[in-house]
Amino acid sequence: MIGGSLQGLLILERLVSHGYSCLLVTASELGDGQTLHSHGVLNTGFGMAGPEPVNLLRQIVLPDLARRGVRTYGTWGAIAPGLPPGAQGLASPDGLELGGGALVRLPERNVDKVDLVSALGRGAENHILRANVSGITRSADGRVLTVELEPSGVVVAPRTVVVAAGTGSKKLLRRLGAEEGQIKGIKHRPVQVLCVRGPSGVLPALDVVSPADQLFVASHERAGERIYLATPVQFLAPHHEDLPEDASAELDQALVDRGWEVLFRLFPPLGSLAGLRFAAYAGYRQDGGDQPGVPRCEQVESAPNVIAALPGGLLGAWPVMMQATGLVEELTGGRSSGPGPRLEAGGRVDIGQSYEDSSRVTWTSVPRPGRDIAGAVTADQS
Repeated sequence: MIGGSLQGLLILERLVSHGYSCLLVTASELGDGQTLHSHGVLNTGFGMAGPEPVNLLRQIVLPDLARRGVRTYGTWGAIAPGLPPGAQGLASPDGLELGGGALVRLPERNVDKVDLVSALGRGAENHILRANVSGITRSADGRVLTVELEPSGVVVAPRTVVVAAGTGSKKLLRRLGAEEGQIKGIKHRPVQVLCVRGPSGVLPALDVVSPADQLFVASHERAGERIYLATPVQFLAPHHEDLPEDASAELDQALVDRGWEVLFRLFPPLGSLAGLRFAAYAGYRQDGGDQPGVPRCEQVESAPNVIAALPGGLLGAWPVMMQATGLVEELTGGRSSGPGPRLEAGGRVDIGQSYEDSSRVTWTSVPRPGRDIAGAVTADQS
């Protein structure tokens, strides 16, 4: 496996449990990329994607997280003109402006990203190596014969290679021999994230989507603080090919300003509550096609022992894990190679930080929407 975030870790555990000798290679701390850049929502499509994602959440993902001791939380609602027949209504949090509409219950759930990655990495240390892919050899039919890793000097002769490297997947698949015709549909689009944090006794839980405003807000409680991560939806954001390894993107100031205006209109108390801080950052999401949130898992045609595992969001990592496991079993004839030797060249790989908690994000106490919030620079950093 190449890629040390949610997808790679899920596949690693699954294959190890099936008796395969596995090595996961990560160029950074575990989760440090798309997983810890995300809003932490197990997104089933906000009620617009049909019953399949909801069934996946309830029947597979939530039981799996409970088994690992990972807590999910949040009561989600969508602001609608009225309550549709058969829908369940929710009481509106104090201060939320519904504009005469109703709050309709949604099946989404929140998850602490760091807790999730930590739970997946626990006990897998002897299968994880912090390294970069420095060299690749291939056979005449395109199969990957060896993968050289630096600075460890380890050379792997894999039966199968699974690429689950987030926004780095497309670049890596090219190096492994994938042709453009198969990977051209992989898109990387920027996502803007507006952040509010304050004492949990001051900020109420707020997990809401406003389809009319194309904005959703997820709330997380950490060490006595509440953090809102609000994302302006941008379905037709431009695609980018050359991406930084940490999946960070440039802020779209116009979209950020619009997001702040909508957020303060939907929840006016943000303009008067004491002790709040504000920030904004941007990252990239990886789409398996033109639509967001579509998972994709497939064998690479021109490199027959390479599998591309692209989750298209946190929830998609589970079906991709199952599909990737099935492809590995096909490629190996269903024969595991045993647990393999202890990875003496490995060692501890730390868990990354949620992006909003890192020193890369600047927080300000200016309680007004617009450029003053998004662009202010203060000495108060987290």
